[in-house]
Amino acid sequence: LQPSTGQFPRVWANTQSLLR
Repeated sequence: LQPSTGQFPRVWANTQSLLR
């Protein structure tokens, strides 16, 4: 999965941490 560049990089980082 790739994060939407320029949308919510921080939120995506959190999501990745949670998914991990």
